[in-house]
Amino acid sequence: MAQQALDLLGTVYPEARSLEAILGHVQRTAGRALEPDAIMTLMSTLFAVYARGLVHLHKATPGVVSAIDLRPVTTALARVQAQRGSRVTTMLLDNIEIDDADCRAVLPHLDGRHDRGALASFLSDDGGNATARLETALTKLARAGLLTNATSS
Repeated sequence: MAQQALDLLGTVYPEARSLEAILGHVQRTAGRALEPDAIMTLMSTLFAVYARGLVHLHKATPGVVSAIDLRPVTTALARVQAQRGSRVTTMLLDNIEIDDADCRAVLPHLDGRHDRGALASFLSDDGGNATARLETALTKLARAGLLTNATSS
């Protein structure tokens, strides 16, 4: 049970899932409804994972997304921070260091107005693989919890 719950959380990270969604996933994976004792065991396990800082609890779902839009968006705060230095605040309220040059180059431009071609033009010219480098950078930024939907920014 716990393995199925953690697999789900690892797959959707940095997006959040409610306890109900986690329980539903575990029950679908098991092919049956869980007994109350099994549900309590799962909830205790998830609380232990939370207590160790491996998952976060939120009152409301954070606006973070893992799927990369055609015109990716981050928060105005992260864009300003990226222009001023390499430390930015994620949608999960973590303050992280952006040590990848490509991530630093595109982050200030993730305002929803630039498509992939425009974003690739912000990367240094290295012989034509800017598109692949952009995709790698966007994947890293999404995994760090820096991408949001346009309505959250």
